[in-house]
Amino acid sequence: MSLKEWFEMGRQNEREHSRKQRMRKPKIRAGRQQSFLSPSTVVVGAGVVYEIVRPKLEGSIQVVRGLVAPIVCSIKWDLRKITNRIYGEDKDFEVYRNFYELAMKK
Repeated sequence: MSLKEWFEMGRQNEREHSRKQRMRKPKIRAGRQQSFLSPSTVVVGAGVVYEIVRPKLEGSIQVVRGLVAPIVCSIKWDLRKITNRIYGEDKDFEVYRNFYELAMKK
């Protein structure tokens, strides 16, 4: 046998070996694309949007909370004092009025 025949026989063996390996591997099936409105897609999309928007909202939530908290607290105490005045004598009304005047000066 010549060197060229040995080389061709080696190449043939390589081709057969690779063909047998390909036959042993399971074929990968192409999956269906999920609908954009499927629950898993919507949940994943909402999670991604939340992670993108959350850092931007944290600062604005603190600002809104800082602005709204004193107003809500003042309204809550005003309603409490008014109901106490309507349904019974309020012994701490003067203390509340002094506190309210100091708070308004701030």
